[in-house]
Amino acid sequence: MDHRIPKVGLIVSLICAGFAALSFVFLNEAFEGPSVTSTITGDGYTLSAEFDDTEILPTKQPVLLRGLTVGKVTGVEFNKAESTATVEFSIEDEYAPIGKGATVAVGERTVLGDPYLKLIPGTDAAADVEDGGEVEAVDSVDFDEALAFLDEEGRAHVSSTLSELRDATRSDTGAQDVNNTVGGLTRTVAQLRLLTDALAGQEDDLAGLVSDSAIVLDELGSREDAIRAIVASGRVTLDALAANADSLDDGLAEAPGVLASAREALAESRPLLAETAPLIAELRKAAPKLSGVLADLPQIMAETVGVTGRLSGVPTMRELLKVIRLIRPAVPGIEAAARNMQPLLAYTGARSKAIGSFFANLRGATASGDADGHWIRTAAVLDPFLGLDVNGADGCPDFGLCYNGYPGPGDSVDPQPYEPGSHERLYPFDPPGP
Repeated sequence: MDHRIPKVGLIVSLICAGFAALSFVFLNEAFEGPSVTSTITGDGYTLSAEFDDTEILPTKQPVLLRGLTVGKVTGVEFNKAESTATVEFSIEDEYAPIGKGATVAVGERTVLGDPYLKLIPGTDAAADVEDGGEVEAVDSVDFDEALAFLDEEGRAHVSSTLSELRDATRSDTGAQDVNNTVGGLTRTVAQLRLLTDALAGQEDDLAGLVSDSAIVLDELGSREDAIRAIVASGRVTLDALAANADSLDDGLAEAPGVLASAREALAESRPLLAETAPLIAELRKAAPKLSGVLADLPQIMAETVGVTGRLSGVPTMRELLKVIRLIRPAVPGIEAAARNMQPLLAYTGARSKAIGSFFANLRGATASGDADGHWIRTAAVLDPFLGLDVNGADGCPDFGLCYNGYPGPGDSVDPQPYEPGSHERLYPFDPPGP
């Protein structure tokens, strides 16, 4: 008996067996059966996530990243002790690795089901998750859960919204109003697009602006005590004004009459002012040296008028007498202005550094700007203890900050609480009548 296999039959058998194996592998991969290639080559970059509910997620389902297939589910295992399920999935080499902070959720591609694994990537700056690592699982929201808010109260809200929409579109001009609204939104979007185009390439400038704003805010935060003191001083001033509301009302009621009288006086004195302008300019130059003489000026002028009166027969002296008589009514006002200027200069002179610092800080606060102009950065800080009557024995409150609405010279170096009588009360000088 001859047991030899014909060569032709052997070759045909091997070809049929190879074709059958290839067909099995192809059909298995096409219809998502058990992977033969992964058994040989491995699953590559593999991750896992632990879910409370996998929502009937089978293996071989795709892993989608922004609608793009980047991997597939390789296994689902139930953890009986913890009542959870561990889902293992692989990521294609093209999209691996995944940054830490990434999450996954089970989604459905149709309303009838067909679950898939949704991958939400982490930040680019985060470290990568190692092969075989675990990412956080996020519970998905079912369609019925999304509509769970439509209870009796939810249906009432929806009905009210639909009713308002019906009333808004029922009028004859409803369609035109909607059209105008859409047109306005179109113009708004166009302006926003122009704005973003204008800001393109200015990221460094915007970053510098934000950085400068942070510096200003930090500086304001470090000057919190000074800002609180300013706010408290302003509050004290407002409280004082509120306490004298009746007096302010009376003064405002008299203001129209005073303004009318002043307007008439100014109209009548305009020719006199034109004639005395050169003299006033000379007096302004000599005012610092004449402060001691101004007290005797009325008497000197009276004597001068008397002498010139006796010389009125001379033509030149007659004209001079007219000028002196015109100037004489203005002398008491000039004297009063000079006397009132002395305490003002004495007060500001002692505080010249503080006043200069205020304008220097104001200039620094308004130095920033752009093509549209300059701006000033301000901040309001409220003292939680402001207004509480909790002053101690030293005149300062037991809580919060110590305020002084009438600070003395150099108060920024050594601030002190207000002491009654420490601030001299000034009264305007009223020259005696003729």
